[in-house]
Amino acid sequence: SVQILHTEGVVHTEARSGKLGIEDITGNVTVVARSGSVQIEDVRGDVTVEARSGRLRVRRVQGAVQTDSRSGSVEVEGVAGTARIIASAGSVSASDVEGKLLIRSRAGSVRYRGRILQDADIEAHAGSITLAVDPDFPFFIDAESSVGSVRSDLPPRRGDGAPPEGGPKVRLRSHAGSIRLTRAD
Repeated sequence: SVQILHTEGVVHTEARSGKLGIEDITGNVTVVARSGSVQIEDVRGDVTVEARSGRLRVRRVQGAVQTDSRSGSVEVEGVAGTARIIASAGSVSASDVEGKLLIRSRAGSVRYRGRILQDADIEAHAGSITLAVDPDFPFFIDAESSVGSVRSDLPPRRGDGAPPEGGPKVRLRSHAGSIRLTRAD
């Protein structure tokens, strides 16, 4: 396994096999991992990860996050900037993204939990989508499933009216799975 800790500056690493841990970095992080789990935490900069096989976990990033995973689960949590998450085979779990959010999953379920502050575009080709949100932060929703149900546990917004002009837009698409909107715990 490889551990990179408490570093100020740009981090670029390539790992062929085994566990890779990166933590407490001031600067941008770029990782190419061929096999094995990758865990990246507490980065004051941007994170770019290409993972071919294994679990990928990215937490507490003050910049933008971009991931591309071929096989294995992807978890992204606590991103101050934008997040672009691409997964070919494996589940995707994201939470608390403050910037724009784009998730594409070829085969696996997608779950997002947290406030919606910017536009979000989530698509699961063969899998379900669950959006657990804070209803105190309004947004426009466009949800569609080709084969599967679309269900909301949230009541229609009343009183304060629609989200403000130019408010966040959320696009959800599932080709072979259900879509569910619910309240974040």
